[in-house]
Amino acid sequence: MCAKSVPILWLGVVLLSSLSLMTQGCQPFERTATSYPWDMTDAEMDLVCQGEFGPGFRLAAWEEVASFVQEYGLDEFYTQTGMTGYRSNGWLRGFYSSNRRYFAERHDGNVPSGWLVHAQIGSHDIDLGSYYNSRPILCYAPEASNFAQNQAP
Repeated sequence: MCAKSVPILWLGVVLLSSLSLMTQGCQPFERTATSYPWDMTDAEMDLVCQGEFGPGFRLAAWEEVASFVQEYGLDEFYTQTGMTGYRSNGWLRGFYSSNRRYFAERHDGNVPSGWLVHAQIGSHDIDLGSYYNSRPILCYAPEASNFAQNQAP
């Protein structure tokens, strides 16, 4: 579920406070505006996702990215995550080793030399990599399950 802040209406008058409503049907993927270090725990990244996008969000997993792209396509994933250009990326759940966290990166078929590819979507449209620097976090809301039902025809 996604959090959506809306004004409270009372007898047709908008009050100054707002209420955070849980809404189904909002987009399941978001990407943080800020970069975060690789060595945060999955639980710490879950909290970042919840703080930025609402209580229904958590750190995304590679399998969720792959499944979403298969069902809705690359363009929809790029739009939701803001991964609009080559080499845009975000952290994912889990670690490859004690000093390398998994992340997804957009390559548009052109993998940089020396890049360790653990898995790929399409012909290297998006690759699963691992590293130890800072980057945004890819967040996912599993309860946004009726996303497709709310798409404009």
